[in-house]
Amino acid sequence: MELNREVLDCMMSLRRRLREELTVDIRMSQPDAINSMLSACLTSSNEETRQLGQLLAQYSDRPFGEPATTPRVQADHPLTAQDRITLIDTVSRAVQRPVDLVDLRTAGEPTMGQVVRHGRRILGSSAAHGRLIYTQLVDQADFGPLRRRIDHFVVADRPSRLD
Repeated sequence: MELNREVLDCMMSLRRRLREELTVDIRMSQPDAINSMLSACLTSSNEETRQLGQLLAQYSDRPFGEPATTPRVQADHPLTAQDRITLIDTVSRAVQRPVDLVDLRTAGEPTMGQVVRHGRRILGSSAAHGRLIYTQLVDQADFGPLRRRIDHFVVADRPSRLD
């Protein structure tokens, strides 16, 4: 593949879009920059980004398309173990760092609270995010007092270190 002006312009535009949209930082000097950009484009929900990815694939003579088994991030059913492994691998390659995968439908209140407070949403609608926050607030209101009571009794039953 020849790195001509068209390819470089496409890569620079795509790099900028991926950084803004998915907070993925791909350096042009990376040996696998084109493959990383194409993989990140597959995770994008923005049609323009995906079209730029298709254009880059065309310029670079590389395949661009959905993998044979594309895991859904907002699945309407519990993910199988293989789906979870595939999803973790896909996302970690796209963002170029390790990721944790938490099924928010089955996560307990403490975990859900941490995800809502400190997690970063990379995909999904604002409406879905709002429902997640609402669910977490309701669960926290229901289970927070019970958890504090349990913590109080556990601490009260511990022997003092001064005794």
